[in-house]
Amino acid sequence: MLQPSLRWTGDWRSGAHQAERSLTGYLGLGAAEEVVPLLHRHGYESSFRRAFPDDPKPIGPGNYAMALQSYQATLVTPAAFDRYLLGSLTGGIPAHYGPPVGGESAPDPSALPDRDLK
Repeated sequence: MLQPSLRWTGDWRSGAHQAERSLTGYLGLGAAEEVVPLLHRHGYESSFRRAFPDDPKPIGPGNYAMALQSYQATLVTPAAFDRYLLGSLTGGIPAHYGPPVGGESAPDPSALPDRDLK
């Protein structure tokens, strides 16, 4: 993790902690364990067995949280989307800010501090 805590209150220690705590918050589940039948229903059992081969019950709130944290760790910038916003792909900068990408308050990427996005 690139920062010491998450959320505006700083009370979540890691992406996994945030993911597990969010099960009963933003997703609106009554209990964290309610994620188990959802993951089974959507066909995640084999993926969880591969990801957590030593766990006899690989689908659970803790492993869901660890899996989500692992995925989110891959979402770092600069990424291809950052280059797109800066106009490195076809279309030029005017097409990459404003209402289609964040609304009228989205800054013109060309006005942002210079970053090496290669």
